Amino acid sequence: MFLDFLKKVLINNGSEEQAEIKLKKSTILKSFIHEPVYSDLAVIDFETTGLSPYKDRIIEIAAVKMLNGEVHDTFITLVNPKISIPKSIIKMTGITNDMVKSAPTIDYIMPELITFIAGLPVAAHNAPFDIGFLEANCNDSINLTIIDTLLLSRKYFPHFENHKLDTIRREMHISSDDAHRALSDCLATAQVYLNCRQQYIVSNRLSSAKAAEKEGNITEAIRLYELMIENNFDGNHPYDRLAILYRKAKDYDNEIRVLLKAIQVFENVVSQERSDRVNKLTKFHERLEKAEQLRSKHINATSGF
Repeated sequence: MFLDFLKKVLINNGSEEQAEIKLKKSTILKSFIHEPVYSDLAVIDFETTGLSPYKDRIIEIAAVKMLNGEVHDTFITLVNPKISIPKSIIKMTGITNDMVKSAPTIDYIMPELITFIAGLPVAAHNAPFDIGFLEANCNDSINLTIIDTLLLSRKYFPHFENHKLDTIRREMHISSDDAHRALSDCLATAQVYLNCRQQYIVSNRLSSAKAAEKEGNITEAIRLYELMIENNFDGNHPYDRLAILYRKAKDYDNEIRVLLKAIQVFENVVSQERSDRVNKLTKFHERLEKAEQLRSKHINATSGF
């Protein structure tokens, strides 16, 4: 009875079709996660006839299931929108009316998609767009944990010109074959998420390593700093701290190894436009020279020469 009453209220404020859509939206509970904390998740992407989930229709759906940071399974289908696809959308996506005329309609597809993503956090680039269309076409009562890679990329890659998926693809050197097709965009979004997750992990390791060192847990600090330089961390702090800690322990071999790694990263990984790059390289070379001298002196002293 309540739903019938609510539908009448919504119809009075819009079309009957919009009322049905708005009622469907009430079946989905959403929570947004603002950090890339998951290694298991689903990534979704919809191609549509326009921007409005109330007026426009889905013409293609893709989803990628990620387990432990790897692509485990994919879901891809064209969708018959029951309306003509605008020429601008055909030009952008390459999806034509002939391609979708024999495709299943959204009522058949949506339950399969919900089953595919069930139990997993859901990531999308500019998530409100895709989640809006998901809500507008879903009859199931589900809880969604949502991750927006647009927001993550702004946070972890703020130096990009903008954070459109095409721009991020270019900046991150992600393959752009079939751009604006659902599966290609889905796979690109998955890679964006993984790159943001790597930055998140590194950032957390740096904070944890600093805390461990402050607490006197040098073994744990060294372990975390080593994990960071293993992944070519492009900041100087873990290299500086490891070099200092190894020198205090008179472990000159490891100090030299770390400094050589720092030089390699700052010569080949760090952007040449970075303002302190040359200065950091100069200091790393000076410290390497000193470490080699100390190692040589230590070898002579312990060998009796």
